[in-house]
Amino acid sequence: MIIYRHLIKVFILFFCYEILIAQETLPLTLDERDNSISTHLIYESNDSSEYLIYRGFIISYNYRYRIPNYTLHALTFNQIANGNSPARRRSNFFVDDNLLGNKSALNIDYKGSGYDRGHLVPAGDFYSNQLLKSETFVLSNIAPQNANLNRGIWRNLEERIRILVGYCHCDANVITGTIIKNNNVIGINNVGVPEMFYKIIYFEGLESVFAFLFDNNANYYQGELIDFQVFVDNIEEITGEDFFDRLPDQYEDILESSIYDLKKVLQNYEK
Repeated sequence: MIIYRHLIKVFILFFCYEILIAQETLPLTLDERDNSISTHLIYESNDSSEYLIYRGFIISYNYRYRIPNYTLHALTFNQIANGNSPARRRSNFFVDDNLLGNKSALNIDYKGSGYDRGHLVPAGDFYSNQLLKSETFVLSNIAPQNANLNRGIWRNLEERIRILVGYCHCDANVITGTIIKNNNVIGINNVGVPEMFYKIIYFEGLESVFAFLFDNNANYYQGELIDFQVFVDNIEEITGEDFFDRLPDQYEDILESSIYDLKKVLQNYEK
């Protein structure tokens, strides 16, 4: 009984410590908030009150499962240009203070789960801006992700998007999301484990959109990225969302019902 009480005390102390080290304040000025909304919601008509607003991205948050439904962020050439010194990559993930008492996941939820803490908005999309790069490590931007996916073809996709932005010197508007079908959860806070991850990338300057859908349960991922490409319409049908709805309807319909081969687009720049 004494040992049992001691173990409970140790667990409580560890849990409280986990909360304390995870806290990090991210206060936005009104100008920063307005700039984020005008930048990252440029093609979306949903009210900004439906989202969590950060400097470098915006999140549609799933309060039940404590992960993003999806994120939106603009990826510009200046963000990845390597003329400046690279920003340091953080070694820890932290809690948004605004969510601490309101459905944030904690680091302890991921310990021993077998899943990576997968970024939806990647840290690599902010090469030299320390504040924005660090901001991506907020736990509201994270979801349980299969390590084989996170460290393999998912990372490959993120890198190729940055390469294309570098080649064309044009902006990309990126939507990254999760799809939960079953009540599969991890940790003491029942953090939802997505069945699938998706990423949609719109290049206004190239008049093209790329959409990818990945199973989060596979043991390995073979093939080219084109093998995981789908129509935007496919993802919208699954999620019930209408992305890029501020685009003219006819133009949006053409983009979302087309598949552009990212590899071939990159090869055209490499010739």
